[in-house]
Amino acid sequence: MQFIVYGHEIMSGSDIGMHFSLSLAQSKSEAATYWEAIRRLDPTAAPLGTLAIHEMILELPDVPTMIDLLNSPESLLRICLKSRKVMMLLHE
Repeated sequence: MQFIVYGHEIMSGSDIGMHFSLSLAQSKSEAATYWEAIRRLDPTAAPLGTLAIHEMILELPDVPTMIDLLNSPESLLRICLKSRKVMMLLHE
């Protein structure tokens, strides 16, 4: 079974810490909330740079693949990801 999720970066150009949502609008809103929280915590912090929101098509793994994943350090995202595209770039 395949499904679509939207992920916004927490660190520019990285999947580490990426946050996922069901819709592009929700992801955009959550990214804005993240930026506002960072600015409130440290108004003098260096700019976060450009963060992307990605549309990702994922596929649920079968049971043998899931067992392999549970027994390895491999990323679930990398295994389940079928395609991805940048939907928008957010600039601070």
